[in-house]
Amino acid sequence: MDFEACTEETSQKVICLKENKSKFIVNNPNQHNLKKTRVDECLIGTSEEKCDWIVSNVEPLNLAYFIELKGCDIKKAISQLANTMRLTNKHYSNYSLQCYIVSTRMPKANTSAQKIKKDFYNKHKVNVDIKNIQQSVTVP
Repeated sequence: MDFEACTEETSQKVICLKENKSKFIVNNPNQHNLKKTRVDECLIGTSEEKCDWIVSNVEPLNLAYFIELKGCDIKKAISQLANTMRLTNKHYSNYSLQCYIVSTRMPKANTSAQKIKKDFYNKHKVNVDIKNIQQSVTVP
């Protein structure tokens, strides 16, 4: 995996990642130096399941956001996030991880989304947040 070739460093106040109708926004009010890594079509080969992006920072905290911009297949998105974490485990071993799925359609029952989140946490000890159309986070 060539992290350097797939990563862009930025200190922009707002980073917007889009795919189809899904959008993930990283608010960076303190303009920390962030690394925006393109996972799909760059970091991980085509034969592997993987998420779309990883946004990470070292200062002031070691944080890594694993991001999947998805249509409506939440189960596939969960699998892609889990596999990306497995494949990049060495690189992000000292990071606090958070996973995000931005879908064009949420699971029909809210309890279904809650169960998916709980199962993911129980298996990987990482929280996953599932939002419809747009999600935003603020880097501390």
